[in-house]
Amino acid sequence: VATPHKNHVACFWRHTRGSGVLWSVYDGTAWSPPSEVTPLTREDMDGAYRGTMSAITKGNGEVFFTATGLNTVLHWDGKSWSASPLQCEDGGMLSLAGDIVTLFTAGKVNRRWKNLDWSRRTTLRYYRRSEAGQWEGPENLTSEFNLHEYRSLAGFSVPPYAPVSFVPLVWSDMDEGTVKLLRVPIRSVP
Repeated sequence: VATPHKNHVACFWRHTRGSGVLWSVYDGTAWSPPSEVTPLTREDMDGAYRGTMSAITKGNGEVFFTATGLNTVLHWDGKSWSASPLQCEDGGMLSLAGDIVTLFTAGKVNRRWKNLDWSRRTTLRYYRRSEAGQWEGPENLTSEFNLHEYRSLAGFSVPPYAPVSFVPLVWSDMDEGTVKLLRVPIRSVP
């Protein structure tokens, strides 16, 4: 997964089965040497074949990252990575609405290698980081339903960057056989 970084780009990946998640930053001329963001391996992801990763950049260099198997959000303050004081379910997807960092989750993702199923019961949830840097939530956005999943890819999505006042959330509802859209309002709270 890639995210803007200081007018260029940063890239996250997992290189081999036993390695952690790495990142490198392109400065317009060359890539930085890869460094480990988290020791989270494929095994830590319960063998997730296509473990999702999500990253956003706030401002010029403040980066947020999460992934399948990671039950928090990692934060790069420009000097080092730290785990946010947030306990969430299985990573999720990050979105930046104006200056507000948001996280959307749908419970523990099905793992490809463990009793493969195309759906699971869950509730879509939303967390937000206040302007003071404190995480709030979760807030349930749906009642429980059967979410469509395909090979460890949860059947919901948010854009990494959204309008100031809302984040569009889409998901595949196996109960109704439809794709749904929810406009999640984002309000600024100090």
